[in-house]
Amino acid sequence: RLMNCLRESNVIIRWLVLHTAEISMENKRVQLVRGQVLAESFDHQRLFLLLVNTGQFEFVLKEMFKSMLSRKQERWEEYRREGSERMTELGEVFSGVKPLTRVEKNEHLQAWFVEMASQINSLDYDDSTSAGRKIVQLMQALEEVQEFHQLEANLQVKQFLTDTRLFLHQMIRTINIKEEVLIQIQLIADLSYAWKLIDTYTLFMQQGIKRDPSMVIKLRATFLKLASALDLPCVRIGQASSPDLMSVSQYYSGELVSYVRKVLQIIPESMFEILDQIIRLQTFKMKELPTRLEKEKLREFSQLDDRYQVAKLTHAVSVFTEGILMMKTTLVGIIKVDPKQLLEDGIRKELVKKVAWTLHVGLDFTAAKLKTSQELVARLGQVAATMG
Repeated sequence: RLMNCLRESNVIIRWLVLHTAEISMENKRVQLVRGQVLAESFDHQRLFLLLVNTGQFEFVLKEMFKSMLSRKQERWEEYRREGSERMTELGEVFSGVKPLTRVEKNEHLQAWFVEMASQINSLDYDDSTSAGRKIVQLMQALEEVQEFHQLEANLQVKQFLTDTRLFLHQMIRTINIKEEVLIQIQLIADLSYAWKLIDTYTLFMQQGIKRDPSMVIKLRATFLKLASALDLPCVRIGQASSPDLMSVSQYYSGELVSYVRKVLQIIPESMFEILDQIIRLQTFKMKELPTRLEKEKLREFSQLDDRYQVAKLTHAVSVFTEGILMMKTTLVGIIKVDPKQLLEDGIRKELVKKVAWTLHVGLDFTAAKLKTSQELVARLGQVAATMG
């Protein structure tokens, strides 16, 4: 079901992205199809949300399969041990050694359960095909013994048999976890067709981050999905034993990292917009608190509404910072992207832009603007106030 859902989502995304792309089209049939799609109340925002949620779904699914693969043998042996122990305990019950309510001694069942425990212990993890067939036979045998020997009457014995069948069933499910599933997910999730078209959704990504900085987590999965576009070409170059493999990987990974920086630059921009509001409040609206203050003027200088607004804006800055740090260190292609470094570089870039713009607007050394040193000092004062 999960794989079918993943496949259908990716097919829908591929079809809609390709049939709504704004590219120069000389083919009239292509223009006609695009017009029909757009006429059916098509919404790029909804397609973007589908892309982001599908990317997150793929990421969680892949991580889940990787975790299951890493613990596959350990879990299989744990289920085998549990099933064998249940059969050994039932053998002891029917031998009369281990007392259990309303269970009479039965040497035949005792021998049968001991043999079942031996059969379960003999299952070989490395021979998955043979083990799978044998497990199915053991499950059928447990169902038959429960039915023909009327063991359902005793709830404890019935529970032991049910648990053993459950462990055997889990062994089949565990042994069927194959690495091929990850390869299938990678093929289904291919986004190479949108290498250039993804830029259409940059604005939606930035607007989404502005509304909810935690969307960076989902966008991380989308960036990893986009990085899959590098896999197939690099595999082919590697198969050809070309010396260009590293340079090609480096180039396209660099392009993708540049796109990631472009999208996430909205976070430093938003932070500086909020900081501007804080500076304006503190510089032009809020009164400076004197060292000594009369009790009657305490309410006037408390400025509760303004201070609440400053606290609210400061919290908004911290939320943006937390949003980008949620992304965690991510390998994009062959380049490792550190969110802390991304945030630091973004802040530096935005700070340079802010300082340059403030100086450009505040200090205009034309004859008409600045005639005297007093005017220059006044302008410098304004620049200092603006830059906080």
